[in-house]
Amino acid sequence: FDFELHKNYFRNHLTTLISQYEELDSSRIMVLFFSLCSLDICYGENFDDFIAKERNQIIDWIYSLQVKSKGNFKGGGFRGSTTSGNIFSPKLGSEPVNQLDIAHVTCTHVAILSLIILKDDLRNLDRFSILETLSYLQLPDGSFKSQTSCSESDARFFYCTCVICVLLNGWHYINVDKLLIYIISCQVKTPLLFEEL
Repeated sequence: FDFELHKNYFRNHLTTLISQYEELDSSRIMVLFFSLCSLDICYGENFDDFIAKERNQIIDWIYSLQVKSKGNFKGGGFRGSTTSGNIFSPKLGSEPVNQLDIAHVTCTHVAILSLIILKDDLRNLDRFSILETLSYLQLPDGSFKSQTSCSESDARFFYCTCVICVLLNGWHYINVDKLLIYIISCQVKTPLLFEEL
C-alpha cells in the first residue's frame, strides 16, 4: 500500500474534479467527503496539520452549498454542488434560485460529517431548517425520500436521516415509531445464502 500515492490522489480531489468524474459534478460534496475521510486515514495524527492551510476555505465552500427553508419552501440542508443554485453566504443569506435548488438528504449527511471532520463549530449550520425538512421528507409509511421534489425512497435515506438526527439531536422532528415499523418491514424473511449451507 503506497500511502504517498494515495495522499496525492485524494489531495488532488480537494481542488480538482478529474475528467473521469465529470458526471459527479452535481454531487461534489460526496467526492469531498470521501477524500477527507481517506486523507484522515492516510495522514492519521498529522491530518489536522495537513489540512490546516485549506481548512477554512473548504469549510466556506461547504457552507456555500447550504440551502435554507423559507416560508412555504421546505428544502433546507445541503445541495451537492453549486451547479443548481445560488451560492449561500452565512453573512448575506441567499434564496433558492428555482425549485431544483433544493437540499438532498445524502448531501446534507456528508456535508455535516465533513464539517465535523474539519472540526468546524457548526454555528453557521441552520439546524432548524435541516431538521424541519427531515420531518417534511418522511413518508406516511415511515420511510424518507431524498429531497422535496423527489419520490425516491430507500434505506439510504433513512440511514442518512438517522445520522443527521443523532448529530443534531433532532429525533423529535421525525416520527421514530413509524420509522421503526418501516425498518422492520424491510427485513428479509427468507434465509440468507450462508444459512442454507
